[in-house]
Amino acid sequence: SKAAAFEKPILVADDHLMGARVRSYRIGLAVPPRDSAAVYAGLLALEDIADIKDNFRRYRDDFSEASMQASLSSFIVACASVRTD
Repeated sequence: SKAAAFEKPILVADDHLMGARVRSYRIGLAVPPRDSAAVYAGLLALEDIADIKDNFRRYRDDFSEASMQASLSSFIVACASVRTD
């Protein structure tokens, strides 16, 4: 979120949640952990990501406070409607 807020591409390990998000939103690159050659190549490639400003905007929209509030409200409504008898 901080990378998207400051519009700075991010380099992450590809084997966890942030790897999936970075790949999905194309706000940086995900590389294999402990692969220094991939890290170096990734750092060099960060500046060549197409349409990255639009990607940052999409990420910020999807993970905004308003989006979180809507998701939380839906979750609470769903929980309240669950019958436990």
